[in-house]
Amino acid sequence: MPCRNGKTERDKLVIRLFFLRGRMMGYKKTARKSYDTRRPSRLPRKAAPKGSDSSQQHLPARKSREMWLRDLEYTVNNAKRLRDAGFCDVATLYIHLAVEKALKAAVAAFTEEEPPKDHNLVRLHSKVSGKIALTDDEVRLLRRLTSAAYGTRYLDVSLRLPSEIYTKTVADEYLQKALPIIERVKARIEAEEK
Repeated sequence: MPCRNGKTERDKLVIRLFFLRGRMMGYKKTARKSYDTRRPSRLPRKAAPKGSDSSQQHLPARKSREMWLRDLEYTVNNAKRLRDAGFCDVATLYIHLAVEKALKAAVAAFTEEEPPKDHNLVRLHSKVSGKIALTDDEVRLLRRLTSAAYGTRYLDVSLRLPSEIYTKTVADEYLQKALPIIERVKARIEAEEK
């Protein structure tokens, strides 16, 4: 059906899509802004030293390890509280995060590098597998926890509600199997310090 200016709704949609595509591709119209986008003068921008990438600032390995371990305790406690409160799908995600933080602490401790920005527990373990040995069942648990982390956050992964999949039984099983891995990683890190 034609609109007032003679264009159909479809024509208007096509024009809008081309406009948005052009914006994404970098072909943007310069439009006047009704607000000032400059930073206030009282907040001067600090210049990064030449040759450095200011977005890639890293902590020293010891501080990084301590930070991951401190945050690990908080995450484990949250996982237990969420499970006890009945939010078992979220508790499952927190169990994954706890194992991830333990492995990232191990990467920081054993490789003296900043841990990678990766949520795949098997890949994280592969970086420290020479120092922390896991059984085949434990590696299988890492795979299951990695897929559970996606399943708890994205509905299109399993096409079911996370609360239907990750019940109290599942969360209890994951927590029961993950806690020994976390404790072993922490003990190995402490042994390495001495």
